[in-house]
Amino acid sequence: LNSLGRILVGCVSATHAHHQSTPISSANRRHHAVVYVHPRHIHSQLLRITPQCSMAIQPLLPFLVVDKLLVGLEEWPRFDELAADCRATYKVQQTEGKSFWLSLGDAQSPRCGLESLAVTMLELHRARAGGEAVVGVEWWTQVRGPDTPEGDAIGFHWDRDEVLADAAVAPRLVHPVVATVTYLTAVGAPTVVVEQQPLAAPGRATATRGQVSHPAIGKHIAFDGRLLHGVPPELMTQPQHPPPPPPRDHRLTFLANIWATRPPTGITRLPAAAADALALTQADVAPLVGDGAVPGVLRDAEGNQGAVCGFAFGREGDEEHELWMPLVRGRCRRGETIAVSFGEVGATIIRNPPTPRGSASNGGESARKKRKKKNKKKKKAGSGGGGG
Repeated sequence: LNSLGRILVGCVSATHAHHQSTPISSANRRHHAVVYVHPRHIHSQLLRITPQCSMAIQPLLPFLVVDKLLVGLEEWPRFDELAADCRATYKVQQTEGKSFWLSLGDAQSPRCGLESLAVTMLELHRARAGGEAVVGVEWWTQVRGPDTPEGDAIGFHWDRDEVLADAAVAPRLVHPVVATVTYLTAVGAPTVVVEQQPLAAPGRATATRGQVSHPAIGKHIAFDGRLLHGVPPELMTQPQHPPPPPPRDHRLTFLANIWATRPPTGITRLPAAAADALALTQADVAPLVGDGAVPGVLRDAEGNQGAVCGFAFGREGDEEHELWMPLVRGRCRRGETIAVSFGEVGATIIRNPPTPRGSASNGGESARKKRKKKNKKKKKAGSGGGGG
């Protein structure tokens, strides 16, 4: 981080009351950071109160970064139209309460520039996602900034079929094979990927590695769709001076998940009327696509054993989790991508037991209702539309 001391001072003086939960998507995801503390204190507390959660470990797809998948965006004269299309699509997502689907058949005839970008991600990752088993691509956009309703953050989460996960009978976790993030601007918080799959039951697990990707125009990352990830503004680098002009002053990302065997439940193609209203076509964005076979630079770094940052996430009272993660040691530069070894401390992920209604620890039933009213959103289909 550019100024570890600045962040430490800001967070150590804060309490949970100052970091109110922020709804991140229609799935009522929330994000808030808690204090930075010494890792020995954290782990002594975790070992005392939480059992180890055993999980079956399966091989993970390797993390991939392409520094310039989209080329020429910096000077592209139609960038404002691209940003406007992303914002318009984002509003449709919020109204519909879901992301969008593009089957292999639909991918043959994209109806707008954003669908064409989704086809690009599908073609780029189809082979590593299972080849003939792939059935299509889920896609959506994210717009983040201090003046947006959601703020700068995207809470930590696992992409999954939300409908299957929330089923009243026999719920199950089904994830995309590959998750991707493509950055359209160079501002905002990094995408943080922690090499940890969901916990099967209340308890804890320890991850030893992760990746931190700071936004850069045209950069593309891809990772195993089962992994924990989020966008914590506490890990932002120093802001650019002078700041870029609108609309480049917001964090704009294009997200695409590759699914195999079956599509996520309940999502459909972008409505035809919404697609027709967008400015850019397949032909407009085609010249932007660079060579996805050229890997980018991934710098190795270690976690700072002297400072751990904690994050709470999940749906309130249902799937409340905690992540305690060592900070990246040393200075982070804008736009770089870092492979982090968390060292002896590791990154600890906790799945807490459900909180009983009206319990004192939860502030009582009336406080719970107030929070739910504040965070009320339409339930989301697809993999949750969180992204990175």
